[in-house]
Amino acid sequence: GCRLQVRAASSLQLEIGYTLDETSDFPISTPFAGKSTTNRALVKLPTSLQDSITLQYFKAYDILGGSPVLSDTATMNRRDSSCAYQWYSDIFHSDPLGFGAEILGTDENGYPFKRIQASIFLPPECQNNGTSTNSKCVCPALWTGFDCRYPVCLNGGTLDVSVCNCQNGYYGLHCENALTLPPVTGTLTGSMTTTTTTTAPSTTTTTTLSPQTTTTTTAPDTTTTTTTTTTAPSTTTTTTSSPQTTTTTTTVSTTTSSLSPSTANPGCDMSTLQWDIVLLFDVSATAMANNKTLLTLFKDTSLAFSGNFIIGGNGAQVALAEYADAAYVATEFDTIISQDMLNGAITNAIGSGAVPETSDIRLGSALQLVNDQLIVYPSSGLRKGVRHMVIFSAEVQPSDISSAIGLARQLHNQCVYTIGLAASGVDLSSIVGGTDFTTSLNSQADVITVINWLNQKACTLPACPSTN
Repeated sequence: GCRLQVRAASSLQLEIGYTLDETSDFPISTPFAGKSTTNRALVKLPTSLQDSITLQYFKAYDILGGSPVLSDTATMNRRDSSCAYQWYSDIFHSDPLGFGAEILGTDENGYPFKRIQASIFLPPECQNNGTSTNSKCVCPALWTGFDCRYPVCLNGGTLDVSVCNCQNGYYGLHCENALTLPPVTGTLTGSMTTTTTTTAPSTTTTTTLSPQTTTTTTAPDTTTTTTTTTTAPSTTTTTTSSPQTTTTTTTVSTTTSSLSPSTANPGCDMSTLQWDIVLLFDVSATAMANNKTLLTLFKDTSLAFSGNFIIGGNGAQVALAEYADAAYVATEFDTIISQDMLNGAITNAIGSGAVPETSDIRLGSALQLVNDQLIVYPSSGLRKGVRHMVIFSAEVQPSDISSAIGLARQLHNQCVYTIGLAASGVDLSSIVGGTDFTTSLNSQADVITVINWLNQKACTLPACPSTN
């Protein structure tokens, strides 16, 4: 005989996910396998219908034998309205290979409805060095969640989706690092040459000629009168000028300086500054090695540095890009409108596989892409009349240095500074125009120093670099 199947589109669309924790608001699309798992269904309703829809049951059917066979029924429970998924089910069990999920409820008019979708069980893929035991992930310290994807936030930080929002004064993936700047103490040794030129003042003695003196002497009781005329001899003293004396003294001095934080950092309020900043991340094999150690350093530095600004509005704008042998623009300037969005994008979008890991990096090609898609492209959100900079990391020496030099100069002539953070002894000075625009970032011990260095650049660089 014939069969008739009717499908209709409805505004009543349900989004079904699965979780092992009834308090979680971040489900996955398929439940986890294993007899000991505690799978629950989470259901999200359309916003306009959340208050008028009631869900009653979640049913799991064995659908692999040809005809559906009910394997379990779980009651649906309403959650707090602030949750993204407003309903959750009791724990259910079903065939380990696959099943049909059915949701039953009543709509806004009081009529019953049901929604059906097929699903399968999958073993968890444990992240962040978690291990799978009995189809459940056992997470290492500072990680949590069904697949260990969520960081544990320290020092008062709070989890936002999968990113820690840190309290002021802390940074890092888990807010584990404190932004405390101790006095900077250093010993500077060098030779100093001093040249002193001394000129003795001229000495002049004026020649004086005494006038003639006439003395008349009359002896008493005599008639003899003697007259004597005396002329003093002239005296002449020669004017003498001492020659210049030049003394050159060379000394070696050792000076120990102690700079307070206020001396080491410029005293500007960075929250008032307007910058359009491109953060260009090296995601090469070197940067991604050892659990992304070097990439994490640049991420931590970027998170702390950008936290000094007001993101969006009339404050700073940040665009993100990454590169290795190829390059990719992750976000444009007008994409990110808050600090939370920026933190989430840096933490999750960068290094997620959009650019293949290669041993080679082509900085020139990456700067070309930044120029084409972010600097000169009219819809990227770049603002005229504010200051611009590209901050990039390089964990290995770029293979296209000549091209990188040309692109950095082109950006410079378009009022865009290029600033390089190098690792492993990479020399970027020829690319960025000198040592004033590059520094080293090799370990966590360098992070505070580099942040202060970037802060100083943001506070002191003029509005437009001089062209060359």
